Amino acid sequence: MLTPTQHAALSTWYVASAEAEAAKLVIAREQAARKLACEALAPLLPDADGEGTMYADLPDGWRLKRTIGYTRKVDARTVEALRAPLKALHVSLDRLVDWKPALVTKEYRELTAEARAVFDQCLTTTPGLPALELVPPKDAK
Repeated sequence: MLTPTQHAALSTWYVASAEAEAAKLVIAREQAARKLACEALAPLLPDADGEGTMYADLPDGWRLKRTIGYTRKVDARTVEALRAPLKALHVSLDRLVDWKPALVTKEYRELTAEARAVFDQCLTTTPGLPALELVPPKDAK
């Protein structure tokens, strides 16, 4: 049995989660409309396919500002294979690529207590946001 406080907390979360799902639909609609507007207004922009920020003049002194960026991901295996050819072209991978350390959790969990105590000196651990889901009974349809 749930206490009134527990029931209220569960109800509040449930309503908020339904609102979040509705917000996702609104956001998806806005993104689709934004893409459509960008396509329709592309002829007004000086370099509609270019990256960066560009402006177009609109009636009554209004201006349209369109900004676009690209997400670029580096494939670590491929970039290592290109180290020698790029070096021959006087390109430094260490200047071109940001090498960010990332924890391999599986390996970390297998450390001995002593090794973990040493490694933990360079690790900051904060709890993530818990996930909640209401799972209906198996016989409910």
